[in-house]
Amino acid sequence: VPLLLSWPTKLPADVRRDDLVCLTDLFGIATHAAGAAQIRDGIDVLGVLDGASAPRDDVIGMYGEPGTPVFKIMVRDTAWKYIFFANGGGEQLFDMRHDPQELHNLAADRPDVVQKLRERATAACDVPGATDALDAGGLHTFPYRERPRTRIYQFDHSRGVTGFPTRPGDVLKEHESKA
Repeated sequence: VPLLLSWPTKLPADVRRDDLVCLTDLFGIATHAAGAAQIRDGIDVLGVLDGASAPRDDVIGMYGEPGTPVFKIMVRDTAWKYIFFANGGGEQLFDMRHDPQELHNLAADRPDVVQKLRERATAACDVPGATDALDAGGLHTFPYRERPRTRIYQFDHSRGVTGFPTRPGDVLKEHESKA
């Protein structure tokens, strides 16, 4: 998800960067702009922009309660996005430079990258509140259990997405033809 910053007297216009940022960085942005950056769990994004701070190496995202079958963890670095599913121990790996739409799972093709990012995901769970996601030095896996399929309604009016197509497969064909 893009982050847009505008500060006409401090930041140049029309600059695009691929640095990784997340919501924990917002506090640092506000406090830096106020004159004294307080980073807490984020990074100093404004410091990254002016070269005074290092950019983030990766972003970790967790979904669901650690130690339950619905738990998922994602590790995103500048080149790759890795996702682990506790339900069945499934893994996905996407090459974000060549497949930004995340259409081709490369987990089976790049075990070296999967292992590196799985280790990063495991380390990210070794903190209070997330340790239930760990099991014998790895990520806790549950036997696969199919979950009820329900439709997720997510619309984007800015792009004209106001409902579901009659034939959802047609949307994927449109994406593939643009890639």
